[in-house]
Amino acid sequence: MENEKTLGKISAKLIRKLYDENRPIFEINHAQRIVGKYYNATRELL
Repeated sequence: MENEKTLGKISAKLIRKLYDENRPIFEINHAQRIVGKYYNATRELL
């Protein structure tokens, strides 16, 4: 596969925490608290 990509540390942290909390659906403010970033930075991550 030519276009394989891996997760960065912040993305992995977010996915791991949401998985641990059993939250497949979440709000951006919850993601903000997990990654510790401002709204725009979190939005770009998502």
